[in-house]
Amino acid sequence: MALELLDLARVAAHTQERRFAPLSCFMAGVATERLRAAKGGLDDAAVAEFILEVRQELEKEYPAGTNER
Repeated sequence: MALELLDLARVAAHTQERRFAPLSCFMAGVATERLRAAKGGLDDAAVAEFILEVRQELEKEYPAGTNER
């Protein structure tokens, strides 16, 4: 799960608003814990998949190389 968060931070850091990379990871953690509470018994693999989906959506919105300064 830590690797997925680090990948999310990497992708977020390459968007137009790179300063929000730490916040995006924090919010992914908050969303993950809310998901665990709502679903009950969510395992680490499911959490990692959730974070991966968030990262992939972010990558679709900000493809690599299009927002670098």
